[in-house]
Amino acid sequence: LYGLAKVTEFMLLFAYVREEVDFLPPHQKPAGKSEGETAQVWLGGEREKMVVFWLILVSSSFQAGLAIWQYLNQYSAGHRYLGEEFLRPGLSGLAEFPSNGVVNPAIAQFLPNLSTISDGFSLNMRAYGTFPHPNVLAGFLFFGILASLYLLYFSPPPSIPPHSWGRKGGGVHVKTLVLSLSLILLTTGQVVTFSRLAWVVTGLATLALAVLVVWRVRNRDFFNLKTGRLAGAGSYRPAALGVILLSLLLSLALNWFLFGQQIQDRLGLGPRFAEYTSDESFVDRAKFNNVAVEMIKNKPLFGVGLRNFVVTMDDYAEERLLPYLHQPVHNIYLLIAAESGVLALVVFLFFLFGIVRHAWVSRGEPILRYVLVLTFFGFLAISFFDHYLWTIQQGELMFWVVLGLMNARKEA
Repeated sequence: LYGLAKVTEFMLLFAYVREEVDFLPPHQKPAGKSEGETAQVWLGGEREKMVVFWLILVSSSFQAGLAIWQYLNQYSAGHRYLGEEFLRPGLSGLAEFPSNGVVNPAIAQFLPNLSTISDGFSLNMRAYGTFPHPNVLAGFLFFGILASLYLLYFSPPPSIPPHSWGRKGGGVHVKTLVLSLSLILLTTGQVVTFSRLAWVVTGLATLALAVLVVWRVRNRDFFNLKTGRLAGAGSYRPAALGVILLSLLLSLALNWFLFGQQIQDRLGLGPRFAEYTSDESFVDRAKFNNVAVEMIKNKPLFGVGLRNFVVTMDDYAEERLLPYLHQPVHNIYLLIAAESGVLALVVFLFFLFGIVRHAWVSRGEPILRYVLVLTFFGFLAISFFDHYLWTIQQGELMFWVVLGLMNARKEA
């Protein structure tokens, strides 16, 4: 009953976001509106869109900054009133990984408070932010990074070449600079979560967004210019793509300098990696998958009941499970089928397909559509290897809010 109440809660959240958020682009004029009312609708849609994305950016930037502080100090910052866990190395159940030190040893010369951190081979605590696990934080920062890319894409003035930004009003374009620095902060925050899945999903989503902008938006604008449908600047902004590329390259260089060895160790490329770990996350996930498959075989129609996977998993495991192995299967599709039955999974997938299809074919602003759909596709990919988007409050909020934003009003 509690599981059913939670699903209902987030379905209502999805419906609220879909109905109340208005992303109406300024070039669309709603029918039956006066000129004054139309102007208010245009400004309201643009303002609401910017408010939503700036709120995502600000909150994710705070989380990234806190995550960096936690990782470098290997300790919690003491923000328990914001939901931060008490963190310190050696705690039972803490997310750690073996590595050669915490950061590039050269950094300790400039940051004396890091000199107490061992530069030898040790277990490093991954960053949590105010989330219950680094993977959940990494998923939220993935959302923040794509929101940052959206804002940064529209921040440079389309009519002013990059080399002349410094002469506009006697200074640099402050908004673009702030967004570029925010993007570097967010990517660094995601790096110190050391969530490999989030790294891959973020990289693929960023690449896909660039391909869509160059392939579809650029070609559409060129076609409209040739046919006379577009007289001025369109949605394709090559200067903005240059700024984004430069920001990402700077972030890549900075993070490789700071955490290059740690990244290699986390990826299993370090020379002593095999001595200290067998990477139990893959082994444990395989066990959970096997348990879920046995549940589905035993009760394919109605499952074992919402939120009952952990309660009943001992009955389906091939071996006795240790206490810390009592976790939901790290695949929400298997989890839904195991708890609610195969039919419930089919209904859920059709529900998602209808929403994504509607969002993709809508005639709203293409960049906005691409960012939201790619964010959601990233969540769907993460859901093959983790469960927090279905079982943890913060993950569920991300999942259903993005789903609602995808279907917010984007056309008159």
